[in-house]
Amino acid sequence: MTDAEARQTADAVLLNMDGTLVLSESVHRQCWDRFFEYWGMDVSDREYEQTYMGRRATDVMAEVPGPWTGADTEESVRTMTDLALSLAGDVEAVPGAPDLIRWLKSMDVPVAVVTSAGAPWADRVLSDKLGVRHLVDAVVSAEQVTVGKPSWAVQFSRPGV
Repeated sequence: MTDAEARQTADAVLLNMDGTLVLSESVHRQCWDRFFEYWGMDVSDREYEQTYMGRRATDVMAEVPGPWTGADTEESVRTMTDLALSLAGDVEAVPGAPDLIRWLKSMDVPVAVVTSAGAPWADRVLSDKLGVRHLVDAVVSAEQVTVGKPSWAVQFSRPGV
């Protein structure tokens, strides 16, 4: 796609952060593993992938029964956030991700980044790891949505279907 075509075809670009701009799953898994260890749990890779991976911690603690049921969810989330922030330097940038954002901005295409993680995580990764936070027009993080993924309440439809 040429620069002129990009300007004509994109009103804005929405990018998912974790798994698209950065490879961060190992850091998120470390955070969850410490959480499980604290509660004396052993969670298999399969169970982790099906139940915890990619989801907001607040949703998991509210919806998944466990030893944390009835505990202070906000305190647990703060602890996990602090741990994630301490490990943020361990994420890997997806090759070309910062360049893509810089190129889009050079074409005056607004860029938004979405994440199931919290705003502090998004800001840290976009600033410190990718060096592009100042170029991102909007960040939608876990705190800004009422229903995290996967949301079975959302139904997608195509015109004519």
